Amino acid sequence: MRYRALMFSFLLSAGVVCLGGVINGNAGATAVSVNVDPVFKAYRGVKIGMTAAEARSALGDPKEKSDTEDLYAPADGEEARVFYDDAGKVRAISVMYTGDISKAPTAKAVIGEDVQANEDGGMFKRVEYEKQGYWVSYVKVAGDNPMIVITMQAI
Repeated sequence: MRYRALMFSFLLSAGVVCLGGVINGNAGATAVSVNVDPVFKAYRGVKIGMTAAEARSALGDPKEKSDTEDLYAPADGEEARVFYDDAGKVRAISVMYTGDISKAPTAKAVIGEDVQANEDGGMFKRVEYEKQGYWVSYVKVAGDNPMIVITMQAI
């Protein structure tokens, strides 16, 4: 399990670096800001801005718990990290689906539209919801060990 946690942390860090490139205009991925209501508003009842106590009440006991983040594994092939700010409120949620990714939500269910796959079968799209104060991204990594990573983060 420790390997999976390390892999999850690595992928999340890599995603943040890639998204930094998108923000700075250095990546070929798609990031847009929209004035519509988000499709993906919560993960298993947890929303951006909730207290840690509310998040833990919705998700149950975490596998790993700290003041800054919790790790959950609610289903086989599904892991989630909930990140907290200095005030103890949810600032980001990142969910990774591995193995049978057919159980993961589709891009349309997360960002409201289908996403064109790259040549290798992977895909990425990030949508900012300024009015709601957060962004949502959908990443699909294709190949022999496919995975989908869905992230919500406060702006």
